[in-house]
Amino acid sequence: MVDDPITEQDPELSETAREIRELLQISADAAQRRARLPQPLFWSLFHSRINDIKRRKRAQRLLGDIFGGE
Repeated sequence: MVDDPITEQDPELSETAREIRELLQISADAAQRRARLPQPLFWSLFHSRINDIKRRKRAQRLLGDIFGGE
């Protein structure tokens, strides 16, 4: 995981928030290094990761609703 001082300051941050921060940090680092990744591939990978997070959150909400959780 990428070192993020904001995440380290807030231990109550959810796992999803940590993943999103990590993804944003990786994106920013790649831009700073001017990494040569073809744009379509970059955005495909980026959106794939975001969609995985959304899918997991939907599944968690559904299971919470089914089992009466929060």
